[in-house]
Amino acid sequence: MGHQGGGASYAAAGVDIAAGEAAVERLRNIVAGIGGFGAQYPLDTSRYHHPVLVASTDGVGTKLEVARAAGQLDLKPADLAGVKSWFASYIDWMNTHPYGIAERDAKNNHGTCWCTQVAAFAQLTGNREQMEWCRNRYKTVLIPNQEAADGSFPLEMARTKPYGYSLFNLDAMAILVQTLSTNEDNLWTWQMPDGRGMAKAMAWMVPFIADKKKWPKPPDVMYDKEWPVRQPCLVFAGVALDRPDYIALWKKLDADPTVEEVLRNLPVRQPVLWL
Repeated sequence: MGHQGGGASYAAAGVDIAAGEAAVERLRNIVAGIGGFGAQYPLDTSRYHHPVLVASTDGVGTKLEVARAAGQLDLKPADLAGVKSWFASYIDWMNTHPYGIAERDAKNNHGTCWCTQVAAFAQLTGNREQMEWCRNRYKTVLIPNQEAADGSFPLEMARTKPYGYSLFNLDAMAILVQTLSTNEDNLWTWQMPDGRGMAKAMAWMVPFIADKKKWPKPPDVMYDKEWPVRQPCLVFAGVALDRPDYIALWKKLDADPTVEEVLRNLPVRQPVLWL
């Protein structure tokens, strides 16, 4: 982005994208499964009998979270306008395409994640009407249809991975609530007449995050041992609901999970940057 009109570009920084891609293709002939970033090391195995190689990959995720926390995207005005225009079009797609509509109307975590994403995109693009729609959706559809009287999520509990999906849905709702809460309409403290809301959902799940042995359902059929990790809901709720015990629990959990399934279901990995 920004390569037109004197803006920043890879070429201006001395990076040849075409040469880099060609090098990656040549490496594929040597090493299978190379990703976007890769490295190879010649090892003198006669000298080192048990060598250990450590490699690191660097992505944009943390940078984006820093930019969001700072409320600043260092883009030229034309580029920023282009980004906002793209996300505005994407919001339209999510509201009109059959795939988007199906996700919106899903009764489990898919419906939650639709609202969570659209709320964030609407915040970026300044679409107050869509943000209010998601706020109303949370109050009239997500909580009434997904949360049981005790604070659990029965549709997630009925799946073959009830623990992981209960965590995932709770995190997605926490991100939604964190995105949309205002001084005038604090979704963290909002509740239905029967008490259902985020506070009750957190109160139900946190004991099982603290001590998984208390979990009332059978173990998840896959990736059961990999959960929990540092769930973002603990930080957001800890601050919003004045629960330092939630934050203390978050600090005790795995900060750097490496299993792809866990990373795929951990939508916010640096929640402190949001505060």
